[in-house]
Amino acid sequence: MVALQRGFVSEAERHTALFLALSAPPTAIFLGKLFYNSAMALLVNALVALLYITTLNLEIFNWAIFASALLLGSVGAATSLTLISAIVANATSKGGLFAVLSFPILLPLILLVVRATKVATMDDAPLARAETELQLLIAYTLVMLTLSLMLFDFVWEE
Repeated sequence: MVALQRGFVSEAERHTALFLALSAPPTAIFLGKLFYNSAMALLVNALVALLYITTLNLEIFNWAIFASALLLGSVGAATSLTLISAIVANATSKGGLFAVLSFPILLPLILLVVRATKVATMDDAPLARAETELQLLIAYTLVMLTLSLMLFDFVWEE
């Protein structure tokens, strides 16, 4: 989570946000940061999941559900945290504000990912058993992406 926070904070600390704003439209800046944050979150989450599976000798029965939950959770978290990072970039207490804003936004995502991975670890669990959770993860990600794209122009102007 800390790595995703640094996306816009580093621009504010190095005073390069103005140069970035002059060189690209706000939507392109947001999508570039989002792509990087999504790739980083997916990589870290995949490594942690593999470490967790091997360390605890956890058996995954439905890899499709597990991989879908991992992918959708990573992209959903990156989408939410990229916008929050832009919001707190110019604040004085960045770390505290980032945590306070992130927790209520990420809580539904975390609960959905936990429920989906619980189904993935059940013996002979069909994909239909996690269908609701996966649909809600897709909806969460799409809603956060839409809101982020709509709000980023206003956040970036400040």
